[in-house]
This record gives sequence, C-alpha cells and structure tokens, in this order.
Amino acid sequence: MGELLHFFITMVLISALSFGGGAPALFYQFGVAETGWITSTDLTAVLAFGFATPGPAVFGTAAFIGYRLSGLDGALVGIVGVFVVPWGLAILAAKYLKAWLDHPHADYFIRGVGLSASGVVATTALNLMPPHIATHVWLLFIAAGAFMAVARWKVNPLYVLGVGGALGVFVR
Repeated sequence: MGELLHFFITMVLISALSFGGGAPALFYQFGVAETGWITSTDLTAVLAFGFATPGPAVFGTAAFIGYRLSGLDGALVGIVGVFVVPWGLAILAAKYLKAWLDHPHADYFIRGVGLSASGVVATTALNLMPPHIATHVWLLFIAAGAFMAVARWKVNPLYVLGVGGALGVFVR
C-alpha cells in the first residue's frame, strides 16, 4: 500500500474513532509511536498551535503530518481524510438525530463516550510531557500553572501557550 493511501486510511480511522476530543491520543499513537511520521515534539507543537487557533485542531494536525510526508498533496490528503467522517455523520445526524436522542439510553452513551475521551486526552497529555519534567520543578510549575489558568480562571489558551513558551525559554 502506498504511503499516501496508508496515511489517508489512518486519517479516516482517527476521524472515526476520536469522539469527544480523543484525536490527540490517536495522532500520537499512529503518527508518532507506530509510524514515526512525526516526532512527539512536532505533535506537541502542532497541537498547541491547533488548540490556540480557531477551528478543529485535527485539520491542522492532519495537514501538518501530511505535508511532512508528501508536501501539499499529503496535506490535502490528510485534511480530506479527517473531514470525510464528520461530514458523513453530520448528514446522517441531520436526518436521524432527533429520533436517536429520544432513545432512553442515548444520554448514558453520550456521557460514557465523553468520560472515556477525557481519560484518553489526559493520557495523551502525560505522554507528550518531556520525560525529564519531574527533575525540573519549574517545568512542573509551568504545567500546573497552565492547567489552573485554563481550568479554574478560564484564561484564553492562546495567552497561556504564549506565556508558557516564554517561560520555557527562560527555564530551559
């Protein structure tokens, strides 16, 4: 199988399996751990950029990995791959969602998927942390401060990432 076809199928799978925000974990698993298409440092950077800019981060991540693989053609393949599933689901939802949401177990399913996605995203966050973070107390403070700023005080993630990047330069 050609590399672009493999990449396209992988992007479709990531799109199909990343309900509730689990895409970063899948990008890590398929793009870093299994294929080596990008490094974990690349993924951290592209996710930070993607979460700080408008629109879903999956499109930027897929385009970034695709561009690394095969230039503009790869970027377009990645974007189409992650777009196909939500596009199809949106069409189906427009037609059938009301009837499905009236099912007595729909709320339990949605809650379960959301909680599972939270666990997957937390695991990805831990996997993307530098391995030496525990030996540098200031890096722990940056991570904890970023978490508090976004979770407790609702600071715009763009500001948090900018301050974290600046602090990272000084802490090294």
